[in-house]
Parts: sequence; C-alpha cells; structure tokens
Amino acid sequence: MAQLAVPMMAAGGIVKAVGGVRAGLFNQAVAQTQADEALAIGNAEAMQVRDAARATMVNQLGSMAESGFAIGEGTALTVLEQSLLNREVDVMQARRNAAGKAAGLRAQGRMAMEQGLFGAAAELIGAAGAIGNYRADYAAARGPVAPRGSNQPGSSSGGRGGPSSGKGQ
Repeated sequence: MAQLAVPMMAAGGIVKAVGGVRAGLFNQAVAQTQADEALAIGNAEAMQVRDAARATMVNQLGSMAESGFAIGEGTALTVLEQSLLNREVDVMQARRNAAGKAAGLRAQGRMAMEQGLFGAAAELIGAAGAIGNYRADYAAARGPVAPRGSNQPGSSSGGRGGPSSGKGQ
C-alpha cells in the first residue's frame, strides 16, 4: 500500500502544478480584460471632458458676444485659447491615468502568471524529490544487492551470464 502512496503523491503534485499554471493563465486574462476596460473608461472620460469643454466654450462665446467683445480678437481670443489649452490638459490627464491603471493591471497579470509557473516548477521538483526519496528508502530497506552475474555470496539468483545460469557451458 505504501508503494502506491508515493506515485499518488507525485501525481498529486503534477496535478497541482497544472492547476497553478491554469490559475495563472486565468488571472492574467482577467487582469488583461480589466486593463482593456480601464483604457476604454479613460477614453470615455476624455470624450466627456471634450464635450463639457466644448459646451463651456460655446457659453463663453455667447457671453462675450452679449458683452460686446469682438469674438476672435484680443481678450476674447485669449480666453478661448486658454479654454482649449485647459481642455487638452484635462484630456491628457484622463488618458494618462487610464494608461497607468492599465499598465498596473497588466503587471499584476504577468505576476499571476509567473507565480503559477514558479509554483508549477516547485510542485514538479517536489514530485521528483518524493520519487527519489522513495527509491532511496526502498533501496535502503532492501539491503545491499550484488550486481547481476557476480559470484559473491548473498547475491541474488545469479542473473545473466552467471555460473548458475547454464550459459557458456
């Protein structure tokens, strides 16, 4: 019964290794999806900033025209240019935030995959170690065994080519 336990433990380690790799792949895919969503949200925010700035600029133009400013000249032009500049800075900030979040999520996905791979390697090494320990324990319990074909006392049945095999006579 003990002879069956070691191969089963080794097989369990291999199954755990495969499971770790699959979990790493799944977590990496989830992180990639979240990164894509973060970029999409960032792009949507950038569009909202542009739309809001456009509406504000239209209101500014109307207010300036009502106040008697010459649209497109002097102070009115300076105000519009500043509004455009502020809008672009806000758009760039929204996109930069989204890109940073996406990069962080992708890094988390890569780390999840690496953890799965290193976990798998550890499990496979552990399984190989368990088999190696079993072989060493089995050999120690069996005692010293003379090589096959030797004439030493206590050797097993003689094996191939030994004096009791009847070959070469």
